[in-house]
Amino acid sequence: MKTVGILGGMGSMATVDLFSKIIKHTQVTCDQDHLHIIIDNYAEIPDRTHYILHKEHNPLYKMIEAAKRLESAGADILLMPCNTAHFFYEDLEKEIGIPIIHMMRETKKAVEGSLMLFATEGTYAADLYKGVLYPDKEIQTKITELIYDYKQHGKINDKTKASILKQITHVDGIILGCTELPLIFNQEDTCIPLIDPTEILARKAVKSAGAKLKEAT
Repeated sequence: MKTVGILGGMGSMATVDLFSKIIKHTQVTCDQDHLHIIIDNYAEIPDRTHYILHKEHNPLYKMIEAAKRLESAGADILLMPCNTAHFFYEDLEKEIGIPIIHMMRETKKAVEGSLMLFATEGTYAADLYKGVLYPDKEIQTKITELIYDYKQHGKINDKTKASILKQITHVDGIILGCTELPLIFNQEDTCIPLIDPTEILARKAVKSAGAKLKEAT
């Protein structure tokens, strides 16, 4: 089986979430059936959205540093549990000799219909999920508040979350296009299907690494 490298720290809880979901989706009968996973939780990587919006503190250099470190440690494939980081995908890919699984592409392959995107301002500005619906600016601002409240304080404002979901209608699904958002929103919060790119990435990683994928129950 191939060794999986996780370029983490963007943010740290999202990194834990991806690792957990890879474990959850791997079919095993003993400890030794799990994948070899190397995690570099490099929290020093500057904020991706801040760079996209203001062109200050380019995170690419530290992303390259971490990716090369993972490659040197033996990773055969690379994962980035940060949607906005995929703005740098092509530049990062040029610097290493192992493939990076592209979270947006895998998500777009897995879903269809009229989809609303919840994401960071950087992901919206860079149009990283093409062909999806964006919420209005008021809702985008509330989503940003939820994301950074969670990143900075580990808090979830249930009132803000409810007010966002109340305004979303007539869509086939909501893409939780920031890796903190699956930690904030639960399917119990809404009757609209919630699409978790981290889950899709985890399942793709299991298959790409050659492990057995646990079927959904």
